[in-house]
Amino acid sequence: STGKTTLTVELAVRHLEAEHGSHRLTVLSPSRVAAARVRESMARSWSGSLTEQPSRSWASYAFWLIGEARRRGLLTFPARTPRLLSGAEQDRIIAELLQESRRAGGGGLVWPTGLSEALGTDGFRKEVRELFDRVTEYGLGPARLRELGERHSRQEWVAAAELYDRYLDYLDQAAPDAFDPSGLISTACRLLEEHPELLEAERDRLKLLLVDDAQEMNPGMYRLLRLVGAGGPVIAFASPDTAVQGFRGAQPEMLANWSTARGLQGASAVSPAPEVLGLAEVFGESPDVSEVYGRIVRRIGVTGNARLARAPWERAPLERAPWEGAAETAPASGDAPAPGGQRPSSGCHVHVLPAEHLREQMVLHTVLERHHRHDVPLEQIAVISRSGSTAQRISRMFQSHGVPVNHSMNDVVLHREPAVEPLLRVMDFAVHPGGDAAGREDDLLKLLGGVYGETNSLQLRRLRQELLSAHRALGLSGEAEEKRSSEQLLIEAAQDPQNPVLHRVLDSHVGFLAKGLQRVARMVRAGQEAFESNPQGVGPEEVLWAVWSASEAAEAWAERTRYPGPDGRRADQDLDAVMALFQSAERFADQNPGAPAAAFVDYLNRIELPMDTLADTSQDEHAVQILTPATAAGLHFDTVVLVGLQQNVWPNVQLRGQLLGTAQLSDVLEGRTGPERLSPRVKQMQVLQDEYRLLAGAVSRARSAVIGVAVDTADTVPSTFADLIEPPAQRAPREAPIPRPLTAGSLIAELRRHLESNAHEESASAQQENDAAARSLALLQEAAVPGADPAQWWGLAELSSEAPIVEQDEEIRISPSSVRTALESPVQWFTEAAGGVKPTDFSRQLGTMVHAVAETHPAEPDVAVLTAELDRHWHELGLGEGWIQHHERRRAVAMLERLVLYYQAVADEGRRSVAQELQTVATVELDVGDIRRRVRVTGVMDRVERTADGQWYVVDLKTGTEKPSAEEMDTLPQLGLYQLLIREGALDEALAEAGIEVTSQQKTAGAAILNVGQSGKKFHEFHQPPVEEADLWPYDQLHDAAEVMSGSTFASHHHAKDNSC
Repeated sequence: STGKTTLTVELAVRHLEAEHGSHRLTVLSPSRVAAARVRESMARSWSGSLTEQPSRSWASYAFWLIGEARRRGLLTFPARTPRLLSGAEQDRIIAELLQESRRAGGGGLVWPTGLSEALGTDGFRKEVRELFDRVTEYGLGPARLRELGERHSRQEWVAAAELYDRYLDYLDQAAPDAFDPSGLISTACRLLEEHPELLEAERDRLKLLLVDDAQEMNPGMYRLLRLVGAGGPVIAFASPDTAVQGFRGAQPEMLANWSTARGLQGASAVSPAPEVLGLAEVFGESPDVSEVYGRIVRRIGVTGNARLARAPWERAPLERAPWEGAAETAPASGDAPAPGGQRPSSGCHVHVLPAEHLREQMVLHTVLERHHRHDVPLEQIAVISRSGSTAQRISRMFQSHGVPVNHSMNDVVLHREPAVEPLLRVMDFAVHPGGDAAGREDDLLKLLGGVYGETNSLQLRRLRQELLSAHRALGLSGEAEEKRSSEQLLIEAAQDPQNPVLHRVLDSHVGFLAKGLQRVARMVRAGQEAFESNPQGVGPEEVLWAVWSASEAAEAWAERTRYPGPDGRRADQDLDAVMALFQSAERFADQNPGAPAAAFVDYLNRIELPMDTLADTSQDEHAVQILTPATAAGLHFDTVVLVGLQQNVWPNVQLRGQLLGTAQLSDVLEGRTGPERLSPRVKQMQVLQDEYRLLAGAVSRARSAVIGVAVDTADTVPSTFADLIEPPAQRAPREAPIPRPLTAGSLIAELRRHLESNAHEESASAQQENDAAARSLALLQEAAVPGADPAQWWGLAELSSEAPIVEQDEEIRISPSSVRTALESPVQWFTEAAGGVKPTDFSRQLGTMVHAVAETHPAEPDVAVLTAELDRHWHELGLGEGWIQHHERRRAVAMLERLVLYYQAVADEGRRSVAQELQTVATVELDVGDIRRRVRVTGVMDRVERTADGQWYVVDLKTGTEKPSAEEMDTLPQLGLYQLLIREGALDEALAEAGIEVTSQQKTAGAAILNVGQSGKKFHEFHQPPVEEADLWPYDQLHDAAEVMSGSTFASHHHAKDNSC
């Protein structure tokens, strides 16, 4: 750090101390964030009052000038306050104009043929925005751009001029008070040029004009500075080697002879030439960091006075640059000394890893090692990547490991935030109660799976089943309702919190499954009521507030933020996002009086770029900063970790603005049109210079250490930038694996694993290690670190109850289909009985549909009839169109063909179907334990047939691929209990209740599994012999199952065919 920002602040404070007044001072910074930092630094040094805030960004200053012009009556919209059009809103307008022209078959926009495929892409809109920015910065109008396009044979400029004309017309008609960021400065310049009295008044006002980070200035800013600063006291500070705003038009090369070239010497011929001074001394930067910085800037072309720009880097002794100071500005979170007042170790290194997946692990390890091993506070560590997308990915990775990071809502696309997207969907539900059913279902599924519905995919499957069951149980599945699907039931429940089907599920033992659906329903209903209270006049704020209040998330999330860990930080971010959403709704309502809530939802969903927001967000004082070179500007840290030092990534020497010739337009306007400027090689070198500046800017953020992370694989290699951080010859080879991350969770896991694996060691050393591990866990527990308290560990908690799950005076209820599970894996039976049912996959859903067809047509010999019945209900599976749907339908039809073959075989053998899906119930008394207990057996028989000699034959229909052996079939519990039910007379009673008159007959011809799901043309029938009066094995199985199902403990058995328990 050369201290230029510190000097800027000092000069501003001296101006105030001289009692010149804050209204006579202006301090300009390249961004709002940078201006805020200068403002905070001034507040720390100046305790007096300010009549006017002197620290502004260039855009803010231009905005103030436009406001002054409005107050003087120089603008055509005196009734409205000027407002800033965000980049995201600008992108939306351009997208709509391009879409409108494509719908009109071009609509007068004649783009070069090679651009036809790009017109609808995000990348093309980005190029258009950049071209418009340059056009605005240079003060060009559509006519001038069209003229340049025709003169230089650039058809894309001609088409862009027409689009720019429409863009300006749109702003004039729809938003005359709105200015895009570049338009603010150009409008301010135009007003100053057209109204000399306004310019003279501003020059008279300014006693001192300070410019910080002048290397980030673009042509529009130079134009404004020339106007207000000519002949007046101007002091500018610049570091040409660390310009990071090149992508926004910054031209640090303009600093060469900047004062004379930009007209800052004033109108008088006797005005002295401005003096140019160099801040050559470096403060608070370790020799290692300065050496790396020097290697980088020597590769950047010299701007201005070579001696001043490249003076030797004089080292300030570390004691002259204590931890608390010597920075251009302090980080937002403040500095803190290392324990004992010692400096952490310094050094610049590069870690080259052999695989992509190791990169993020190494970044995490590096940060935590600096924090834990070298006592560097987290807020003094920054991870800098060239791209914002990489920064966001790194941020998510840190959060997943419980490492706090600071984030800004200005870096996110608001409508994609997990806490915002559902609110917009619910608002859309509320203001558009109709709509496409398929789209509604998709929206609803996303709502249920989001932060408000909190329903995972497994729970959603069960919820669908429970809704269908509840619908049938309520008697709502009559003829008029036969096509009702789970999707329809979901949509209906989501729009009515009092829905009877929803409440039946809520009142059941699995009511927890529907809690998220109930919350969504409350939110939708609240939004609808707010909208219906005044359909024509209700604004977005009212509907949004109603929806948010109904979610009841505010208190729960606020409570969650009180606790450390990922959940607390996630709640912080969600609340920040909601605050930003309300701020956007307020801003939309102010800018569009009378606009309905639907317009706001549509507006926000069209925004595809991050929106600048002034909403307050939570910031952790002790958090890692994840930044890009641009967002890191002005901050300083002990340690900087550079990510993505890969060839073609950093540096990225791909030519910018080539699609529409934005760079070439700048060259034309600057007079750089010689043949040497047109060489692709020269242009690439210019881009490389910008990349060096980005790297220099990132490295200069560090005081003690710069650590690079790169990957060397067959697909990607480290870039030359990695060699600048640490030359290959100096790198130590890395052979050891990356250690486990130094997070609280991994430490707790290691301590617990050590204790559990060495609990029975009796040696003195082992006991000492165990005691140390136990003390460490105790310390973590006292600090309330999640997971450190043994009471939170699975397997150590006391049993909640040791009482039997069925009281002695209650009957034991048994289903034949559950007996085998209870006998083979008691714990699996218990978890399923307690609600832990396996999710219903598609094969089971298809099997249920085949069962339904078989129930409706128990003896139909024509497969076409069965197929027609299948097609009537096929939509309920929700497969949509595609090859999967066709494949599964062919599989279902094949099952029906095998079913018809079975019907034919039954008829040939003289059997006939008597009942389908018949529920039978029998109560028997058994000795369970030492007590005589009543056991109630309830079974649903898929198919009951009668043989020619009057005996019963029970068939269980299967659509899977199971193939039981003959030995298993002899004593298969499910079929055995069906036959027992027949012998107990339960079948006769069930038939009588169903109104089926048959001669009483309790003899059985056996039972069978009918499998129509196995491949091949034939069905497979697996027969179980009849249960005779002397056969006791079904009673024995029933007794053993009753013992299990009424007990208090459940064993876990593993066997070859099922390894899930």
